[in-house]
Amino acid sequence: MAKKIKVEKTTGMVQIQTKVPGYNGVSAGIQFRDGVGETNDSWRIQWFKDHGYSVGADSTDAVDPVEEDKAPEGGEGDE
Repeated sequence: MAKKIKVEKTTGMVQIQTKVPGYNGVSAGIQFRDGVGETNDSWRIQWFKDHGYSVGADSTDAVDPVEEDKAPEGGEGDE
């Protein structure tokens, strides 16, 4: 009987950088372009960590909030 592996998905994509800058190709089922690939598969993320790849933060955590320009309240402006 085959061993079952629990695979979880993260909430967002995690960026992975190869040890070879500029690498283009597939490694562990992940497509890399210019040395960078992305996945949300926790098993693969751990595999890359175990094999010395640089694994970044969840990309949803890395997004900076954008401040919107708002008109001042109070009805000032066009009369």
